[in-house]
Amino acid sequence: MQCSPWTPPTNDGKAPYSTLFLMLLMLLMLCGLSTQAYCQITIHNQFTSQPAGLHAQLFLDREHSIQLYDAMTLPDELWITPQTETTSFGFSPDRLWLKLPIANNSDHTQRLGLEIAYPVLDLINAYVTQDGFVQAQYSMGDTFYFEQRPVDFRNFIVPFQLPPGETITLYLSIDTEGTLQAPITLWDMDHFFEKQQPALVAHGLYFGIMLVMILYNLFIYISIRHITYLYYTVAALACATINASMQGLGFQFVWASWPELNAVSIPASIAVFGISSKLFSITLLNMPTTAPTLYKLKLGIIVGYSLTLISLFFMPYHSTIRIVMLVGVCSILLGTYTGLYLFLKGHRIARFYLLAWSCLFGALFLTALSKAGVIPSSHFIEHSLQYGSALEVILLSFAMADRINQERTAKRKAEQLAIISEKRASDEASRYLELKYQKELDELKTRQEIIQAQAESKAKSEFLATMSHEIRTPMNGVLGMTELLRETHLDPNQRHYLNVVSSSGKALLNIINDILDYSKITAGKMEIEQIDFDLDQLCLECASVFSLTAERKHLELVSSLEPGTPALIKSDPSRLRQIIINLLGNAFKFTNTGHVSLRVMQQDPLCEGQLTLRFEVRDTGVGIAPEKQQMLFSAFNQLGNSVSREYGGTGLGLSISKRLAHLMGGQIGVESRQGEGSCFWFTIQCQPADAQFSRQHIVPLTSLGALKLLIVDDSPEFTHVLQEQTAAWGAHPEVAHYGEQALEKLKAATAAGAPFNVITMDMNMSGMNGLECARQIHAAGDIANCYCILLTAMNSTPSQPELEAAGIDIAMKKPASAHALRQAILNLLQGRTEPQATNGQLLSTAFNGKTVLVAEDNSVNQLVIVGMLKKLGLKCEVADNGEQALTLFTQRANHFDLVFMDCEMPVMDGYSTCRKIREHEAKLNLPPTPVIALTAHAMPEHKTRALEAGMDAHIPKPVELLTVQETLIEFLISDDPASRSA
Repeated sequence: MQCSPWTPPTNDGKAPYSTLFLMLLMLLMLCGLSTQAYCQITIHNQFTSQPAGLHAQLFLDREHSIQLYDAMTLPDELWITPQTETTSFGFSPDRLWLKLPIANNSDHTQRLGLEIAYPVLDLINAYVTQDGFVQAQYSMGDTFYFEQRPVDFRNFIVPFQLPPGETITLYLSIDTEGTLQAPITLWDMDHFFEKQQPALVAHGLYFGIMLVMILYNLFIYISIRHITYLYYTVAALACATINASMQGLGFQFVWASWPELNAVSIPASIAVFGISSKLFSITLLNMPTTAPTLYKLKLGIIVGYSLTLISLFFMPYHSTIRIVMLVGVCSILLGTYTGLYLFLKGHRIARFYLLAWSCLFGALFLTALSKAGVIPSSHFIEHSLQYGSALEVILLSFAMADRINQERTAKRKAEQLAIISEKRASDEASRYLELKYQKELDELKTRQEIIQAQAESKAKSEFLATMSHEIRTPMNGVLGMTELLRETHLDPNQRHYLNVVSSSGKALLNIINDILDYSKITAGKMEIEQIDFDLDQLCLECASVFSLTAERKHLELVSSLEPGTPALIKSDPSRLRQIIINLLGNAFKFTNTGHVSLRVMQQDPLCEGQLTLRFEVRDTGVGIAPEKQQMLFSAFNQLGNSVSREYGGTGLGLSISKRLAHLMGGQIGVESRQGEGSCFWFTIQCQPADAQFSRQHIVPLTSLGALKLLIVDDSPEFTHVLQEQTAAWGAHPEVAHYGEQALEKLKAATAAGAPFNVITMDMNMSGMNGLECARQIHAAGDIANCYCILLTAMNSTPSQPELEAAGIDIAMKKPASAHALRQAILNLLQGRTEPQATNGQLLSTAFNGKTVLVAEDNSVNQLVIVGMLKKLGLKCEVADNGEQALTLFTQRANHFDLVFMDCEMPVMDGYSTCRKIREHEAKLNLPPTPVIALTAHAMPEHKTRALEAGMDAHIPKPVELLTVQETLIEFLISDDPASRSA
């Protein structure tokens, strides 16, 4: 638009006065410029966003007579300098002017936007000025149609561009009948919507919770016709409407074409919430009987809210909102007092009711103080109503469930008493009716069993597919985000915790899949994979899952491979992990003192070229009687009802473990004595890992032949394993079972001229602990210097200053694998080297210039797969459904090198989309682009369906970074098409 300068009005015939006026005006402008230079926001090259409240100046126009020119020439002393980021003037009828200078010190033109993060303002006039010229002008507010906003967003955005080296000044005039405030933030618009994602996820989580609670309780109301659930549903819906109105989301997504609703949505929804919540509390707590006086007060509150609804038609907004806030505060105080009163009287339901209203009281109290201008606004205060209301609806739902359970219990007791009385009155008639009923019941059960067997046979496949899809979809987000977090900068504690989370997540997924696996095995659909992996690392991961349990129960946890046992093998790590975790879980479940150990050893092979490995999980638990050992590996079977009640579980894990061991060419069994513990063992048939995998993972045993090692630990099991492992490396280990013995051996070795090179000591030893022992070693003058490694539990690691003061070189978490301990000793003896580039870093260079299209409707899964692709150095674009993916693919020929396609999407699913892509390629004679199914469907029939639709491969969720990397290597780097397999 063409710029026009602002010029002052003329004053003919009064030149001297005009000259004097202009001189004074210039002096005022110079003063203003100095203030502006002091207050202005300076933009640099790396600018993304900055709160602007403290950089702005404010002016209250009480007469509504100031125009833009008047504001531009207003003396500086009339402007207000804010003391907080957001200054609230309460329910003020004044017009608020805001002045904000911005300078661009970067080397390029900046696309900027000023966000006014208060979406219920009536009218905002925004002016972008430079050197007295208006560069751009916008009018917006909740009285305009939403589509008239310059930026499609729930808050108000003033967009503009600022060339390098230039300065502009923003002027805002704000009129509103509500609270007068303007929380402002300056954004780089290229990063604005990206930075809004966490807030959108939080809003989505909140409204998701509210929607679930509304639908759930509405369904219960429809089912049982209990009026309490209807009142609850209306209250929850009104509460969600309040938040949607105050956050601007309702205007953006629901009533964008009806701005007049903004004038009534907040007070109306508050009044509806107040009425329905009071009716809910009256019926839930049976207040006419339990608290008649409070019942009458609640009726008065309902009348007040009803009058507020009526006042919307003839009273101004600011008066109505003040009335509804006053009634609301009284309502919440009464609700909180009601909960406290009934709680003190011993009503069980009142505890949930009191907590719920306390949460809402705190949230509304903060909101009311902010809107009235008593306290400054902040992000927490602006969203406190969401936090409080979400907690309230959840706690009130608990209260209803408790109430219904009480009613059912009372009803059941009454029914039991009635049945007993009836039996005493007519014993003979009851016997006859019982026999007749039992006969009919048996016939009915027989018919039901026949029908159920037929229905189960028909629905089995659909059930398996649905369960697998619904479980794997959220687990993909959990494990995917964990894997992305693993690649960030973490300290050793954080990395250990993350490894435990990742291992536990994988174990959880395997445990959840137990029931699916059992069905697959029964149907003969279970497939065993052959993958190269590190057996020592897998055993450590399985043991780490139970490290916290071991600490809590004060058990020694030991994991080891017998010397000579190959660590790099080819088998199915997922199924092997599943068996080990099942056996370790049983061991910890039935063991309260002593230790639990995992031991792997090699046996004579059954055939040439194969390896036979035996796994043993030993414990010092309660043991198992001989007559009960045979029933352990039967499905849904435990040692008895008492065991199930005491220790939990379904008994399905051992049955699946037995079948998996058989599928892997082995056996499973148990050796146990009551009161002495148990040893669960199983064997598998496997092969040595491929030569390339072995070369990448083998660690040379250099520098250990002359190593003299002292092992200090009060656990005989752990010292035996560690002495065995280190002796296999060629080292010369000795053992001390307590700190004093260690000091004696160190002094004796130094005096003999053959000091120890390395000491490993346990942190938690009886008597002198590891840290105290290390301090004495470090301070002793008659002990030669040596490297010290502290083995400690997860929650008892000393701080780094304590470790350094005690002379400890490395602190390692228990259980520690032999591989990790060996590498730590090598690092101490040879010095740490700079880490080499990983395979992922090398491959990311090979992936440069490649672009992947991701078709996925789940936002969490989008974050996971996009994060993995960016980690590997690929460009990617995202489509929310199949139709968008097809449009992007057809409009940009040869732009995408590969497509990751979710199979279940709205509008158009992945199967149909892939068929249309193949039709498009055939029509234009284009080479086929690899299309990979990335789906939570993991059943074999879904893989077949994906291949029939024209896809090249099938990756089930949850997906791992390594799987994505291997797939990309196969389809983007490999030059041999014949090597590709689906």
